Amino acid sequence: AALVRDMAGNAVIARSNANAILAAPSIPDQNPPSLVDAQFNETASTLLLTFSESVNAASINISQLSIQSAASIGVGTQQYRLTAYAALESPSYLQLLITLTTKDLNTIRDTAGLAVSQATTWVAADSGFVTDMSGNALVAVPSTAALQVSAYFADIVPPFVIAFEAD
Repeated sequence: AALVRDMAGNAVIARSNANAILAAPSIPDQNPPSLVDAQFNETASTLLLTFSESVNAASINISQLSIQSAASIGVGTQQYRLTAYAALESPSYLQLLITLTTKDLNTIRDTAGLAVSQATTWVAADSGFVTDMSGNALVAVPSTAALQVSAYFADIVPPFVIAFEAD
C-alpha cells in the first residue's frame, strides 16, 4: 500500500481481491497516423519522416512514397516514386529514417528540377505506405497536396573517379 502515494504523500488504501474494482474496457486505437514532417539529406542519401504517432516500420511499402518538385502535380512538375530502400531505421517510434538506394537517388539527381533545393522537394504518400502499431493506415498525403520538406541538405561530396579504362 505504501508503494503508491498521492501528491500529499498519503499512501493508497489497499483493496483486497474481494473489493477489487473492475477495469473499464479498453478502446482500440482507431486514429490513423499522419505524416507531419520530412527532411531530405542528399549527401547522406536519406529521407527522415516524422509522424503524428508511432508507426510500425515493418509495415512500410516504399513504392507508396513519392518525391515531387511542387506541392501539386501539374504541368512541369517532376515526380519520382521510390522503388526500394537501402536501409530503414526508426530513431524514435515517431520517425522513419529511409536510406535511399543508389538507383533511386541517381534517378532523382538525373531528373531536372527535382529535389535540387527545399523549394523543389515535396513528399507525397499513399495510405498504404505505413501503418501505426494498431494497423491503422496512414492518412494519405496526395500528390495534389504534398508536404514540403522542412530541411534540405544538398550533396556536398564532389564526384571522384572510382575506375577507368584506357586503350
